[in-house]
Order: sequence, then structure tokens, then C-alpha cells
Amino acid sequence: MQRVASKFERLTALFRERPLVANMVTYPALYVAAEFTQQTILMSLDESRRKRGYEWKIMLRYMAFATTVSAPFLNYWYRYLDRVIPSRGTKEAIQKALTDQAVSSTIILAAFYPVIAQHFTEDRGTHSVDCGYTTGPHSRRVDNYAPQKTTGRSLSEESSFRIVMQHAVARVRTLFKSRPLFANVVSFGSMYIGAEVVQQTILQKLDPSVRGYDWPLVGRYAVVGTGIYAPALFYWYRYLDRVMPGKLVAIAVRKALIDQLLASSTLLVAFYTAMSAMEGKEDIFAELKAKFVPTYKLSCCFWIPAQCINFFLVPPHLRVVTVGICSFAWVNILCIMKRMTVKASEEDT
Repeated sequence: MQRVASKFERLTALFRERPLVANMVTYPALYVAAEFTQQTILMSLDESRRKRGYEWKIMLRYMAFATTVSAPFLNYWYRYLDRVIPSRGTKEAIQKALTDQAVSSTIILAAFYPVIAQHFTEDRGTHSVDCGYTTGPHSRRVDNYAPQKTTGRSLSEESSFRIVMQHAVARVRTLFKSRPLFANVVSFGSMYIGAEVVQQTILQKLDPSVRGYDWPLVGRYAVVGTGIYAPALFYWYRYLDRVMPGKLVAIAVRKALIDQLLASSTLLVAFYTAMSAMEGKEDIFAELKAKFVPTYKLSCCFWIPAQCINFFLVPPHLRVVTVGICSFAWVNILCIMKRMTVKASEEDT
């Protein structure tokens, strides 16, 4: 552990002292790793590509682009953003993200396709690339290895896989629109349960004395996640959207603050009292009194930024599941706080 900590300190020191060099090493490595992973996946889906092997020239193009264009540009661009928008508040973070998307992403995309494109034309700037989809603020080509088949032949494994995935995503979206309460309860509860299972798995790795899973505790989290949180949040967000419609930044921030003031405090009370009641404690409010204030302070730091993004970018029918995804991290934080507090109190006695 000391070796790992020492290496981590050296790495962070390198990023502080020589940020340009550190970024120009790590960023291209991630770029090439992403391309390598994509080619590996495509080779597993297509026999002809598996016989052809890895296309190293494309990886070299990615490395050259990331080293000479993306990494230095983004290094100085983010330094400039931090200088002109120095604050770390929610509003400033949203301003930075929108500015980055409008300016930086456009420039990176304009530089990306002429440099990386595999099938060059005489005029690189007007090159047409067959893209499957793009991801992230600095999007990259996903599928331009081979031209699409236009004959009446059967679809390749890759095309079939893509169609199946598109169909599955469409079915999930339809479920969230046609039966939003059911879909949100199932997805939110699953993430709540998953967070506790992950937490217990980590504890078993860190503490040899912890053996096996505490399934009654997992069951209590299931009750809270599916029976209290999911339906409460579903109807709460519908109410918020009705009284404060719109997706402007100011409205999103206002919704996030109201949500933190009313919903988060209410749900924290419900969490501690319900868990204590299901654990059979004599005083079901004792844990609430001891832990509400520190937990609420931490939740303000976590949930206000998360909810600003949720209300500003996410469509209404997906907001509960978005909170569920965030809750996957939040429940782990809750579990850590709860266990650390209990352990400390036992040592005091």
C-alpha cells in the first residue's frame, strides 16, 4: 500500500509540475487504448476483420493526433477556462461545460476527421466519414473501417449486433415512456441494491473478518429503494416539472436547490428511520439525530451539482433512473459513513 501511495504521489506531482508533458503522455495512451479496444471488439464480431488483424496505422494516426493536437490544445484550453471562469460553483461549472462544448469540441472535431479519416479524398476538409455514433465532448470515429454493404446480402455479425442493441434500447425507452413508474421503480431499486452489494464486496476484500453477504441488510435497502425512494421521486419530479417547466440554467439550478431543501431532507429522514425500524432498534430516531446533519451537508455537495445536470439535460421520464445512477455512488458513500460511525462508536465503548 505504501508503494502504491508513493507512486500515486509521484504521479500527481508530475501532473502539477509538468502538466503538459504528463497530459501528452497519458492522453494519447488513452486514445490509442480506446482504438485498440474498438478494433478488438470488431474483430470478435467479424471473421474477416479477425483474419486481417489489428490496423496499426490507424492507431499511429490516433497517437499522432492526440499527442500533437488534442493533448496540448486541451491543456492550454482548460488553463484558459480556469483563468477566465475561476469559480467552482454550479453555475460556473455549467458555463464551462457549455463553453467547452461550443468551442473546444467544434475545433477538435474539425481537426479530427481530416487527420484520422481512413479513406482520404482530394479535399480533406470535405471528407465524408461513415460514423456509427459519437461519444463524449471530443467525439471520435466509431465505424469507418469498411463501407456499408448496399447489396441484398445478409447482414454481417456487426450489423446484426448493432440492430439488436438499437432494438433493445428502443424497447427500454418505450418502457420508460409507456410505464414510467414501473420502469423507474425497477431500475432505481436495482441500482440501490447493487450499490449495497458492491459495498459489501469491497468490505470483504478489505477486511478478512467480514465473510459472506448480509442479505437481510440488502433486503432493507431493497425496501427503501423500491418502496420509498423510487415512487416518491417519480411523483416529486413530475410535480417540479409541472410547477417549474423549462430547461434554462436558472430554472435547473432553482429546481436543484428546492429538491435539496425539500426532497433530500425528507428522504434522509425516511432512510434513517426506516432502516432503524427494520433493524428493530428501540429508538428509531437515535441514528437520525446523530447522523442527519453531517449526511445532509455531504448530500448538498453531491446532489446539488448532480441535480443541476439532471434538470438541465435529462428528459423528464429518465430523471428518476438518472438519480438512481447517481445514487449508486451516493449509497456507497452513505454505507461508508454509516459503517465508519458505527465502528468509531464501538471503539469508544
